[in-house]
Amino acid sequence: METISLYRQLSLKKNDNTLIFKIVIVVVLFGLMFLNNQYQAQIYQTSVFDSIKVIPANPHTTDYIKLISYTAQRSSPCYFDSSKVIDQPNIVNATFYYRAYGFLAEYIMIDTVDLGYLIPGVYNLNADLLTFSYTDTIVDSIAMEFTVTRGDVGLKEESKFISLNLYPNPVNNQLNFTLTDIFNTIKLEVLDVTGKRVKVESYTNKGDGEFKNSIDVSDLKNGLYFCRFSNGEKQVTRKFVKQ
Repeated sequence: METISLYRQLSLKKNDNTLIFKIVIVVVLFGLMFLNNQYQAQIYQTSVFDSIKVIPANPHTTDYIKLISYTAQRSSPCYFDSSKVIDQPNIVNATFYYRAYGFLAEYIMIDTVDLGYLIPGVYNLNADLLTFSYTDTIVDSIAMEFTVTRGDVGLKEESKFISLNLYPNPVNNQLNFTLTDIFNTIKLEVLDVTGKRVKVESYTNKGDGEFKNSIDVSDLKNGLYFCRFSNGEKQVTRKFVKQ
């Protein structure tokens, strides 16, 4: 009996040692995999732009424009944290902020930011990419050029006045205009992108054929609008952006 009991104790002890050995092997293997993953992640930690594009592809002034970015992310988990867009005359600067962590996972992320309504012209777009987990400095940049053309929402320009200036454009509060015409009165209608009239005013000139006045647009929502001037015989339409 004592011999059998001793044998069982030795067997149990051997099994315990085997189990501990297996656990140690598993821990070591997982540790090596983790260290290799971290090493690879440090090598490929910098995310980069794959490409960017604007939608619609050929935007008009009546289009609400968006910017789509395709970024090659090198670490996981990663998510789109925020963005910032600065619109200057004929220049758009966009910044994409990502928050990432140190595990290797290479994949493409597709994210969208709003550029809004833009006035006609050729634009230079510059985009910067920042990844918060590694640095607060720019890790990649990309640039492109796109053109915004005049859109037509059914407001046909029948005939022009002698001269017409609309300023400032974009505008925050007061939209000014100067217009020269032989008639004593003109009507100004402000329309949204659907053609709906949102404001209307009438003006009388100074007797020398010159109209110089303004209209308050501070209560309008941000976006693209149209000013339609008419005097009963002719009309002209101009676009402006409320910001």
